[in-house]
Amino acid sequence: MNKRESNKPALSLTPLRGEVTNM
Repeated sequence: MNKRESNKPALSLTPLRGEVTNM
């Protein structure tokens, strides 16, 4: 899975996980 694709759903599902992936 692409990081961008995983980041989009991650932010919607869980903001905490999205922040970690963003870093």
